[in-house]
Amino acid sequence: FRGEPQDYGPTKLTPSLFRDSDYVTKEEHLFELFCDYNIASQGASNIEKAIEAQHYASISRMLDISFDVLVSLYFVCKKDSDHDGYLYVFAFPEHYSPHSKYIEEFYTNILERRYTAYSRNFKVFTHSFTNDRIKAQRGGFIFFPGKEFYPISECYYERVCIPKNEKDLLLKEMATFFALTQAALFPEKGVI
Repeated sequence: FRGEPQDYGPTKLTPSLFRDSDYVTKEEHLFELFCDYNIASQGASNIEKAIEAQHYASISRMLDISFDVLVSLYFVCKKDSDHDGYLYVFAFPEHYSPHSKYIEEFYTNILERRYTAYSRNFKVFTHSFTNDRIKAQRGGFIFFPGKEFYPISECYYERVCIPKNEKDLLLKEMATFFALTQAALFPEKGVI
């Protein structure tokens, strides 16, 4: 699942790396900066660096998803109550562990500019438990290879509109019935 607080039109379901063309050419340099600022450790795998970058710096070729519909619904409702939000319900044929050797080699080839012939084929990563935020959000990722962005085909998802006038009520109900709050989903911030 994925929640977006409004209709982003042609950039819906787009990872941050592809929202600015300069980022793609500087991806390796960005990883070096993440290590310099202790966002990711020097000894981390490329995938681990990308996961940390996604969650703390928000620049990566991965798109956050959740394996919990309520978490995604929270993100639909949390921001921008002036617009209708959208919940994306995915059905993917396969997924990979973010710790698999295949995925690490696949990503290393991308960083080293050895793009595969299948640069349009995104990969879905299952739950990653590398930090408390990802655990709390039951997080996974959609990984987009290549130097250009190709959108996910609509055959892989259904899009559900959440009306703007329902967002506040849904947030209150999720907090009351499921203890789903900002503090629960972002435990490292210490928000109450």
